[in-house]
Amino acid sequence: MYLIDTYVDPYAGTEKQLHYLSSGLDRREFLPHLTLFRPSSYIQGSGFPCDVTLLPVEKLLSLRSIFKVMQYGLQLRRSGYRLAHIFFVDASILVP
Repeated sequence: MYLIDTYVDPYAGTEKQLHYLSSGLDRREFLPHLTLFRPSSYIQGSGFPCDVTLLPVEKLLSLRSIFKVMQYGLQLRRSGYRLAHIFFVDASILVP
């Protein structure tokens, strides 16, 4: 599972690396998935090389956001996810 605040386009440094990584993983061994806090026109319009989930987080440190992320984490655990790679500041503050 990759978690990131938003994904504007695949041309910036981190976004480019994430795009390459998610498109280059061997699908026989790994099933990558991307979770975003905020939508972007790139993700909505062009498609990303793996499944994408939008977990709308409007206010970073609100009880609603914290509860939403905790519920999502439990859902991921039940689904069998064992690893989360977190990018950017907002996701790095809220997700761990």
